[in-house]
Amino acid sequence: MRKRCFLLLAVTSILAGPAFAAARKIPGINDKDPYPKGCVDCHTGRGGMPVPLDADVKQWTTKVDPKLLARFQAFVPKGMTLKGKHPNVAAMVKSIPSGCLKCHAKGSKVAPPFATMIHGIHLLGGDTNTFMTTFQGECTFCHKLNDKSGEWTMP
Repeated sequence: MRKRCFLLLAVTSILAGPAFAAARKIPGINDKDPYPKGCVDCHTGRGGMPVPLDADVKQWTTKVDPKLLARFQAFVPKGMTLKGKHPNVAAMVKSIPSGCLKCHAKGSKVAPPFATMIHGIHLLGGDTNTFMTTFQGECTFCHKLNDKSGEWTMP
């Protein structure tokens, strides 16, 4: 009798297949995307969210906080030293993030490359980084997947 019960359980398990956990909810993939416009939907300054990036840049034209400057310096190419002030680019920051890319392009010799800088700011620092603690480092809050082409973009 024991052998039959064991055999019956084994066959039932095989036929039922493995038990899989439900898919993790990923904003913009299989869950609602609360930030469809990426940067500008998050950086609003409302409800505990970071201030708009144009406000940051405006403040940085006078002076960048030394701790923040040190953090940014970690993402610049070798031999480049940040000066502690951001150039006045008010017209460019009206189109974020594309307006930033004029200076922060890959291989830039005048500013930290955008991708390196943004990924470093948002993903490093563990429990001291708000993007990691509040938003769990969720890539799809910034990067959007085109479900027809499979290509990733930033709005």
